[in-house]
Amino acid sequence: MKSSIIISSLALALPAFAAPVTTSATPIATPQNQCQVDYNNCLAVGTPEVMCSCDMTACLGEDAARIREWCASKTSGLTSGTATATATATATPSATASGCVAKDNACRASDPVTGLSANQAQCSADNAACQGTCYDAYNTCRTSRPNGLSANMAQCASDYAGCLGQNPFSEDGSLTIKPSIVARAFATPAPSNCVTKDNACRASDPVTGLSANQAFCSSEDAACKGACEESYNACRVAPDANMSYCASLYAGCLGTNPFEKRAAPTSAFAGLAIRSGSGIQYASVNAAGSQFWLQKDTATYCPEISGLVCPNTTTTQFLGGENTLALDTTVPGGQQVYVAADGRLSFTVAHSASTGEGASVTGFSIAQEGQHVQFNGDDFLACPVDDAYAVFAAAAVKDAAEDCVGFAFRVAESSAPAAWQYS
Repeated sequence: MKSSIIISSLALALPAFAAPVTTSATPIATPQNQCQVDYNNCLAVGTPEVMCSCDMTACLGEDAARIREWCASKTSGLTSGTATATATATATPSATASGCVAKDNACRASDPVTGLSANQAQCSADNAACQGTCYDAYNTCRTSRPNGLSANMAQCASDYAGCLGQNPFSEDGSLTIKPSIVARAFATPAPSNCVTKDNACRASDPVTGLSANQAFCSSEDAACKGACEESYNACRVAPDANMSYCASLYAGCLGTNPFEKRAAPTSAFAGLAIRSGSGIQYASVNAAGSQFWLQKDTATYCPEISGLVCPNTTTTQFLGGENTLALDTTVPGGQQVYVAADGRLSFTVAHSASTGEGASVTGFSIAQEGQHVQFNGDDFLACPVDDAYAVFAAAAVKDAAEDCVGFAFRVAESSAPAAWQYS
């Protein structure tokens, strides 16, 4: 081993004294990918890892004098593996899985007592967290300088493989397992995914028998999905993002596959504002005063008519149409949603179809596979008015005020009864 380190070191110095190189000469410097291949082969025949690491360091030309001294002290008395070891390793099953691989295998196995299948989405999230922790440690190792020395890249690579429980390097030395650091925001252990949380919220209380607050559950579910989407977006824009990895984490966070093609909702739905990092994030889109608002209560009306019983609802609900949008009401004639001439998102009063000159009742769509309401292919603006925000269609506003902020109009599930009318 010592001789191989010395030979490798001398080889790096040879070009200064060698005769001129001809076009047929073999380059003296060893390519980095070959160093990785040699390192993998070294481990495969049973050579102690520290010996392989020192050989790789020399191969890469990173063996400064102090590193050579360290390697000499650590490898004295050690012996290299042999071809026999390779044959034995081939004939004998590999050792029990370790690191992230072992944890993931254990997670995905059915419960031996109950026979219940594992929560595969949760296992994916846990595995992502494990891989992310390993990657963090790998990056820290590569950028650290213990005792003033450069990092031992081969040792860092070996530690990374051990943490994962598998070799993350291809033959050319590139990483095949390199999760995005930002993406691991998904993998923070949570009590459950959004589907499980929502199901638990909507169930009646087993002790009191009282029904759940369905509107509250809808709001909580939308917030959960919004948090998953924020992490998904952060994952996709991170350096060297792995899109399939991000998608897997997103599905695990939601508890369902969000990439199945979905049509526009056929039943009534509520609206939530999505604007990450702002004060309007997850605010309900509410109807009041013939207009739509954020951070303002819904206003409904029930006429005093003998025999008429109006539902007690405080949720603003919408119905999608063919290029149109309406409020979910039981009043005869309904109430149409439209964009006024100044761009304000508005609705008609009961028993009237009047919208005013220059208004648009068409141009609405349920975009992004049934997730967002848009007008003329664009999102909406929230402009502050007193203690609330008036909602405008971005496509209909030429010069928005500086304090207006854009937001996505998220479709949110709602099971509240239809209002008689909105006022």
